[in-house]
Amino acid sequence: MSMCYFDFPQEKIDLFEPSQKNYYFESGSKYSYLCSQEEISTVNFMDDFTGKDGGSYVITEYLRCSIIENGKIIFENPNCAKISSKKYIIVSVKAHEYTVEGWNEKLVSHDLRSDKTRYSALHPIYYESYGKAISIAKRLSLSNDCKYLVSMYLDYYDRH
Repeated sequence: MSMCYFDFPQEKIDLFEPSQKNYYFESGSKYSYLCSQEEISTVNFMDDFTGKDGGSYVITEYLRCSIIENGKIIFENPNCAKISSKKYIIVSVKAHEYTVEGWNEKLVSHDLRSDKTRYSALHPIYYESYGKAISIAKRLSLSNDCKYLVSMYLDYYDRH
């Protein structure tokens, strides 16, 4: 399953394109294309994404840090080192299945998720350090022949 994007912003830079132009993106039931800090700051998340993201209740904002392929970093955002964070996610270019305890269906995501504990599969796995996320993404890229993206969690918008 290929990644699903919603139509934002106007310029369509894929998350896995090693572009130095824009670094921010949104994730809900779909992903936004890469956008600038200025573009992301103008979005009204309660209104602008209604209907565009397939109805997701939570929109999460990320800063793209690195793209990993074949165990190597092929792109690195120089701005990530300047910002302190304790939450990083890993996104795969390929979708993977996971389950949520008590649900009778397989779900699909590009974010790495764990189905080992009760409801944790409803959220991406957050890594507390950039180094740990990079290490895991490098290992996975070698074993799965796939590109991975390490991104910094910035904020979320609850639309419940």
